[in-house]
Amino acid sequence: YESPEASLWLVHVVDLLARRDGESDATQTFLRDGAYRALEGVLQHLRAGSRHGVRCDRDGFLWAGEGPSARSRSDLNALWYHALVAMSQLAKQAGRRENAAFYLAWARELQRAYTDRFWDEPSGCLYAEFSHAGPLRGITPSQLYAVNLPPMLLPPELGARLVGTVTRELWTP
Repeated sequence: YESPEASLWLVHVVDLLARRDGESDATQTFLRDGAYRALEGVLQHLRAGSRHGVRCDRDGFLWAGEGPSARSRSDLNALWYHALVAMSQLAKQAGRRENAAFYLAWARELQRAYTDRFWDEPSGCLYAEFSHAGPLRGITPSQLYAVNLPPMLLPPELGARLVGTVTRELWTP
């Protein structure tokens, strides 16, 4: 699909299923017998680089596209952050404590850097994306991924401003 969103949403779906089922034998078997390893392979593949220029930069942000069309989008990186947090939880359930700590540390580093890279203070929202030429302003509903998927990626005060800006600029009666 030329974009990693479907893979990142798959991580979220498996995480939701695992949380819903809890510590049941079926869930544990599902995670141990392949789901966890498959999802870990997906995240490692995205991190290392895959088709259509999907890769992580040195700061841990996910990019998609090649050459001048390469972009690091705020919504994509919000999904990336939440996939890392979800993988930490799935790793715990799969009995892989070291992997859980790795994914959680990676998510926390991304969370610390996210606001510095994507927050557009004058606009009260996120930059839509970054390219090699710099940031691109623009308000999209998908920026709300940074506040509506738990745990919230933005600090609460910035999250409230983002929701206010998106509501003011995009909501229609």
